[in-house]
Amino acid sequence: MYKALANLHQRKESVYERYQDVFETSMRQDVLENPKLMSERERERLINMEKELDQLTTAQARMEMNVFVLRDLPGGPLSIRYVLQDRFHPIPLDS
Repeated sequence: MYKALANLHQRKESVYERYQDVFETSMRQDVLENPKLMSERERERLINMEKELDQLTTAQARMEMNVFVLRDLPGGPLSIRYVLQDRFHPIPLDS
């Protein structure tokens, strides 16, 4: 799952690189004040970029939730390690 998260991160970076020109144009001060300065094609590309990023962000959030469930909740790999550690190395009663 960590590899899948890394892949999603790389895909987001590639989307930013692919749409870098449109993204930079959309962040200009004059365009922020008047979005009509962008051409129709640039607006369509910006919408496509936002859709792709939204999809990747959603997939990333779902994957992070899966990692949380499998790693941190009872029954995950960390809890098994602690159970085994307690069984083989009991905590002294003094501490």
